[in-house]
Amino acid sequence: VSRSRASSLFSKTVSSIYSAARWSLTGPSYAACKSSNLLFNPSVSLSYGVDNSKKLYRLNYDMKQTMPTLLQMVDYTTNNNPLYVNRGNPNLGVSTLHKLVLQYNRRYDKRQARFNIWSTINIHRNMKARHTSYDPESGRYTYRPTDVNGNWHCDIGYNLYTTIDKKERFSLFTEASFDYDHNVDLALLEGSNESARSIVRNYQATEEVKFEYSADGITASLG
Repeated sequence: VSRSRASSLFSKTVSSIYSAARWSLTGPSYAACKSSNLLFNPSVSLSYGVDNSKKLYRLNYDMKQTMPTLLQMVDYTTNNNPLYVNRGNPNLGVSTLHKLVLQYNRRYDKRQARFNIWSTINIHRNMKARHTSYDPESGRYTYRPTDVNGNWHCDIGYNLYTTIDKKERFSLFTEASFDYDHNVDLALLEGSNESARSIVRNYQATEEVKFEYSADGITASLG
């Protein structure tokens, strides 16, 4: 859907996808298992342009849901190796990813300049991790999938291109970004018999600057 008035332009796109996921399993080696979920995966995109789109604002949102795998949810136990036992977890939840992207774009025709800034946020719900239990008497490890929360990512960045002289022979391009990851998992710490929540934080910052000269078929750059 779009409409235009004066020198502004607004557009939006909204879509949603529903999908049903079902499975069941019975057998002598498994407890009777059955699962049915309606998965919702919407997507929303909004944009608003001003002054013939010299200024452009954008927003995108997506949500994605996924079911656990069959082997993760089946209530079973494998003990081919008595010291390493794997079990299923029928109580696992549906994993959900929320993704939000914000953008602002600015164009300056006088100096052929372009400025862009953006930010992205990802939030995970019910990510899968492996829980570990250790029995010091038998030396046996037992593994089981479980849900963990607290995983998210965000980044912000910008880039700028502009000419820097009247004849537009010299130009400058610069781009910088900052990323942060908040990772949650389970880890079996030394001296412990049960895995515990573990958090790892990662930071990354980057920057690029480039100067360029272009005239009479000759192009040279520095950066």
